[in-house]
Amino acid sequence: MRKLASVRRIKKVEPIQGADRIETATVDGWQVVVKKGDFKEGDLCIYFEIDSWIPDTLAPFLTSVGKEPREYKGVKGQRLKTVKLRKQLSQGLILPVPSTIQDHITEGQDVTDVFGIVKWEQEEAEPSTGYKGKKVWTAKSFPTHLFPKTDQERIQNVFDLRPKDHTYELTVKLDGSSCSIFRHEGRLRVCSRNIELAIVEKDDHWLVAWLKRLVGMQPKRKTLGNHFVDMAVKLGPRIPEGYCFQGELCGPSIQDNYEQLGDFGFYVYDVVHLATREYLPAEERQLLVNNQKLFHVPVLEQHAVYPNSIEEALHLADNTPSMYNPKAEGIVYKSRKDPNLSFKAISNNYLLYKDSKGD
Repeated sequence: MRKLASVRRIKKVEPIQGADRIETATVDGWQVVVKKGDFKEGDLCIYFEIDSWIPDTLAPFLTSVGKEPREYKGVKGQRLKTVKLRKQLSQGLILPVPSTIQDHITEGQDVTDVFGIVKWEQEEAEPSTGYKGKKVWTAKSFPTHLFPKTDQERIQNVFDLRPKDHTYELTVKLDGSSCSIFRHEGRLRVCSRNIELAIVEKDDHWLVAWLKRLVGMQPKRKTLGNHFVDMAVKLGPRIPEGYCFQGELCGPSIQDNYEQLGDFGFYVYDVVHLATREYLPAEERQLLVNNQKLFHVPVLEQHAVYPNSIEEALHLADNTPSMYNPKAEGIVYKSRKDPNLSFKAISNNYLLYKDSKGD
């Protein structure tokens, strides 16, 4: 699980040209703008990652003067975004270690729950009506007993923790919605990032009619959940028993169609063998995806070497094109030796662009 809040040590503190009241503090691979004099090199601190939802009671200064805090999952506060202050990139929030827990923490400790932090995500769409007012799908818990959720660690957190002597499959990270399509015990099933979208099958005559309509035309105002179901049904004949294909669902009404696609597409980046819960190695995955006539995310290099620095990987991410967009969301490194070892480098230019568009 991602450590949204953790105990870190400040690596260095540097001035910002032309700024009298603020400076930058570096924590691992992250740079954060802080108030001048609040921290010094070597201090322990609490670091909150971007996309954390910060309660207003913890950091009221994140809400602009004269405005009310926003609300997410019943908690008033603000989402941490990538921002620029005085032309300086700032990613996350650094707070002093509270005196009440100073004697009970260690460097690297996950304190996400201690501070009541949750990850901000776009809300999952509620099940909507489909053919003749019937529901197309209903929400169920994510089947983590069959395969893990997809959530790559960022290079800023794991640069010194991944094997530098391995070669890596280097792929483009597409901007869409995480989708898992699998066939288990004969049943075709589909998941979004956080839930299973259980296809309603109680009334076969209307279900068959509805699925035929999905292939032939796009109903008006479909929910994101219905798009997942659409794609699973269309690709169902290509999904073999006992495998889960995890990928990015991209298209005209998903994430503002950042990938600039004319139609919906499912692009595989991982395949899990359900019997072993193991990811397939890169070559085996690519071969299976090709044999099943599915799309794979773009591969930049089959045997990339480990980046020399975080900055090198971020520079590459900033200058990598996507399929149809000249600027990709980022890049993903997956070990050729151990497919369970991976990390991503998200383009800072992409983050600034997306975060400037609001929630």
